[in-house]
Amino acid sequence: MMLTARFYPCQGGAEIQCLRLSVKLAQLGHRALILTQKMPRTLRFELIEGLPVFRVGFAVSNMLGSFSYFLSALKTALKRFNEIDILHAHIASTPAVIAAVVTRLTGKPSLVKFAGSRATGDISTSIKTMHGRLKLNLIRDNATAFVCPSGEIASELEKYGFSKNKINIIPNGVDTVVYAPASGVQKSQLRHALGLPSEGKLVIYSGRLVKGKGLELLIECWKKMEFKNTMPAPGLLICGAGPLLESLEKSCSGTPSVRFLGWKDNALDYLKASGVFVLPSSGEGMPNSLMEAMSCGLACIGTDIGGIKELVADRASGLLFKAGDAAELTIALQTLLTDNTLALSCGEKARRTIIENYSIEKTTKAYVELYRKLIH
Repeated sequence: MMLTARFYPCQGGAEIQCLRLSVKLAQLGHRALILTQKMPRTLRFELIEGLPVFRVGFAVSNMLGSFSYFLSALKTALKRFNEIDILHAHIASTPAVIAAVVTRLTGKPSLVKFAGSRATGDISTSIKTMHGRLKLNLIRDNATAFVCPSGEIASELEKYGFSKNKINIIPNGVDTVVYAPASGVQKSQLRHALGLPSEGKLVIYSGRLVKGKGLELLIECWKKMEFKNTMPAPGLLICGAGPLLESLEKSCSGTPSVRFLGWKDNALDYLKASGVFVLPSSGEGMPNSLMEAMSCGLACIGTDIGGIKELVADRASGLLFKAGDAAELTIALQTLLTDNTLALSCGEKARRTIIENYSIEKTTKAYVELYRKLIH
């Protein structure tokens, strides 16, 4: 039983990983069902890519919605517990509490995934409130195992008192067939179809437009850059939606080289049409957007934190810079925009890194081994 607060059509990191893993498990002959909260304009039950998806609780995004999901999902899990071998919570919030309570009441094994680190991570955000601390303690004392996609997250769990023996590091996985490099001809065709400039390098950010992603810094650096030696002039694509969209667009008034795409269902096409990916976050677990860009063979720029520096080898599969350092980010951007040989080499090594270490097949195999261990 996969427990996730949101599911498709929501497409955040947790939802993407839940879907990818569940589909791959089904292909291997395992059964997975998804138990998520009801959202507006969604069905109570449907099959998504062959997976049974149950939506319970009230279709509202507030505390009432979360509490109704908790009660309804707990009731459903207890009613069906004879069908379940293991519960897998994909985020350390309400789904994790449900999993921990079911384990406490029935003895069924459960695992909880902690996805984020640093200021925006699950530990840092939870310990700020009594409610959050109670939640962490309940999960820590009752869930059977914990999964972290990066070593930094695992260290945070240990510092908070989670048993080292229960912590497992399993990275996120990428579908390397879907997220594959585009040829030169394909890039040109995509640019034409998407209405993008036919010439000049394209730098892309893909993700939520929220605090902590470093977007203000990225735009500040971009606006100050000189493109005299980079002709045709490059462009910056901001693909995603969020509360910062309006303010970021205002800050780029008069800067035509920056284009805000909004939320795109075909974000992959924009990724493949680009040449450089940038993620200037101040806190990340193991970001799907970066892994997808690497799998597409893009030269990547990221901050030297957490899962980012575990993915990107500096000046090998990409460039790293100190979080918040405008000068270092500017140098990284200018380097990959002017050094074609380095950019090509970084993209090739990035693709190889994902294939060798972070494919969804490898991730699924690791989860299956952990499931079996916990069940038996």
